[in-house]
Amino acid sequence: MEVGKLYFLKDEYLEKFNLTLNKGPGHDRPFLCCHEDKFCPDIKWMVPLSSKLDRYEEIYRGQIEHTGKCNSIDFTYLFNRKSVVRINAAFPVTDQYVKNIYVNPDTGKDLQIKNKDQNRIEHKLKKLIVIQGQGHNIFYNDVFDMQKRLVNELAQLANSVDEMNEHVIQPDMPVSV
Repeated sequence: MEVGKLYFLKDEYLEKFNLTLNKGPGHDRPFLCCHEDKFCPDIKWMVPLSSKLDRYEEIYRGQIEHTGKCNSIDFTYLFNRKSVVRINAAFPVTDQYVKNIYVNPDTGKDLQIKNKDQNRIEHKLKKLIVIQGQGHNIFYNDVFDMQKRLVNELAQLANSVDEMNEHVIQPDMPVSV
């Protein structure tokens, strides 16, 4: 996965972590790969996108009026339309749960958000991760539990690969029959 690009996730992941972000067959939602995990680079942080502009612009304006800033929501342009980036709904994921990359049907190329948008969104996400780590409930999901489970899965996968490699016969090893 590359930061700044959009991906579709497997239903297996959404079910495993009880995420109700894709409802029903044929309703895949693209997620923005926003950030590479600081402690485990095999984990990337995905952010859901939304087309419900009016709803989230109202929330955004309310937070700006109340606190002078809004780190939980941002906006970017996809296909020349403004899209909502729901930063406080972000979550960690690994490559094994990615179904495929989002391809622009008009150009046949991977869709990527602008660097300035990516940098701003990633900066906000990092802030929210730090605040969550200080004991505040920022995200919709228990992202640190999800992260821990993914790290354990990666460790188990690495251990099983190591075990398999131990049983591989090396070319210059004598073979017993």
